[in-house]
Amino acid sequence: MFLVVFSRLIHAESANDILLKNIVNKVNIASCEGRPFQLDAHFTAQINTPLQGHITWKWLSKDISSQEITIGSYHQTHVHKGDNYKK
Repeated sequence: MFLVVFSRLIHAESANDILLKNIVNKVNIASCEGRPFQLDAHFTAQINTPLQGHITWKWLSKDISSQEITIGSYHQTHVHKGDNYKK
């Protein structure tokens, strides 16, 4: 009896492990089933002096996405379509 209970405890996943697996499965954007989304974030970058920045990541599918980043007066855009990146 003890051996059966002990073996189940060893193989049992904790609630945190199950939650983490569910989160990973929902945000696996590289999968064929990845849903479109847009991520926007404000941040502060420290190079010589603190600079305010913003990033926008738009994901339409595995082959189509874009990223825009602004830090101070610097702005960069990347567009991904298929195997090609355009800046």
